[in-house]
Amino acid sequence: MAEKVKPVEGIRKKKALRYVLSIAGTIAVGIGAGLLAGNFLKPPIENATANASDYALSESYYQEADTVLKKAIQSGTPLNEAMTPDQLLNIAFRNFGKLDMTMSIGIGVSSSIGGIKQEIQSAAYHVGDVYFEESNSLGVVNIHDRMYQEGDTTTTYWGEKADYANHPKEVMSNADYAKKMGRKVSEGLVYIVSPKTISYETDLSGDGVSKIAKTEQGYQVDIEMATTLSPSGKTLMPGITNYQKQMKSISGLKTYPPFQYCHLKLNVDKEGNLISFLTHEKYDANMPIGPTAIEATCEGTLFTQYFSGGKYEIPSLTTQIDYDSYK
Repeated sequence: MAEKVKPVEGIRKKKALRYVLSIAGTIAVGIGAGLLAGNFLKPPIENATANASDYALSESYYQEADTVLKKAIQSGTPLNEAMTPDQLLNIAFRNFGKLDMTMSIGIGVSSSIGGIKQEIQSAAYHVGDVYFEESNSLGVVNIHDRMYQEGDTTTTYWGEKADYANHPKEVMSNADYAKKMGRKVSEGLVYIVSPKTISYETDLSGDGVSKIAKTEQGYQVDIEMATTLSPSGKTLMPGITNYQKQMKSISGLKTYPPFQYCHLKLNVDKEGNLISFLTHEKYDANMPIGPTAIEATCEGTLFTQYFSGGKYEIPSLTTQIDYDSYK
């Protein structure tokens, strides 16, 4: 049940509207109002997302990937010869999640028409049975969100400034949070990376197809998300289904944003332990305005570094994370 809930979503829609109108303004010079309306005021994008349960990974999948990894390390077989890209990526995240004390820091940028940019910040801490996540977006629209998972509940503090202690507080079950956001706070990977969701042939992003390559540190895993057609003929990207839920909830979008491409680049050491993760994506955001909508195409990258073996503490509501030190 919700506790002390305030209407954050309405505020965000107004802020996001100002953001999208700013995008339109940057290209309005020399363009007639009729053409501008024709390009930006469109019916909302039809919801087009896959059924996540159709692509969910089983426990036996993880067990097999873990066995393959251990045998390869024991025999000295290169991981790029022993494993598939999806196996190495999933087991790397799985094993990181099993550690008792970890931290990750992500820094990125999202840009749209006219060069408008939003700085993206993310942080995740895991200490024992407590999980913490922070997700910030800084620019024309400011979003500062913190989430705490402990036991069977998740507590959120969502707002527009970095004074998290003054944000509206909402308490919900972990299951309800996952339904809204596509995953639990304790689940580090929002993407569905499986043999059914990745491409070895099509390179929509220009970053290459799915593969594993050796590096000086260990291995680089490239994942190019694949597309498929729904029964009605809609183009879907099943691997980002849960991510679409998260984006829709955070940004107050009326529909799930369709993706033009999504590429994941993971670096692990010689034993498959997480080092860093780079995402590169392009999607269409659609902000409703009554019966019409303003649409903007956005391209974003997020670089995340992973840390373990140290002593980390769950940030309090008044603790500020120093992202500049990780740039």
